[in-house]
Amino acid sequence: MCEECGQIKCLGSCPNNAEEEREYCFECGKILERGDEVYINNDDEAICLECFEQMENKKIAKFFGLSKEVI
Repeated sequence: MCEECGQIKCLGSCPNNAEEEREYCFECGKILERGDEVYINNDDEAICLECFEQMENKKIAKFFGLSKEVI
C-alpha cells in the first residue's frame, strides 16, 4: 500500500504514480485496453467480459452491490 495516497494502485494524482494511468480488471488484474468490453460498478471498478461471463450469480450481485431481500 502506498504511504502517500493509501491505495494499493496509486491514484493518478499521487507523486508515487510512476506509470501512466491504466484500468485493470477487478477480478483477474488484466490491463484493460481501449476498445475492450467491460462492466463497471458504482465504485468505478471494471471487470473484463471474460471474467464477467465466468462469474457466479452471487459474485455478480456482490460486485454490483446488489442485496437479496425477502418482501
